[in-house]
Amino acid sequence: MNNSGLILLVKSLDKTRLKELNSFIRSPYFNTNKALIKLFEYIRKQFPEYPAEKLEKEYVFKKLFGKAEYNDGFFRVLMSNLQQLTEEYLAVNAFRRESIL
Repeated sequence: MNNSGLILLVKSLDKTRLKELNSFIRSPYFNTNKALIKLFEYIRKQFPEYPAEKLEKEYVFKKLFGKAEYNDGFFRVLMSNLQQLTEEYLAVNAFRRESIL
């Protein structure tokens, strides 16, 4: 998971952008999936080091969902959805900056 597109994208954000992304993900207009919020919160707590051992898929799944059996397909979809939401945030943010200029 450490070299996934999602993690690389999140690593590229500074503290201010992470805070804005947090608000974006929590907005019911953009996201109604509570599991995405949980995943983002976990990843955000790893800022700024993002240690590889804390970003192993099975480890993260266990932290988020407790004793539930690891489901790789479900977790990959969750990561993909969070990456899409992060990309949407970046697009909206870029549009706002261009609109102001």
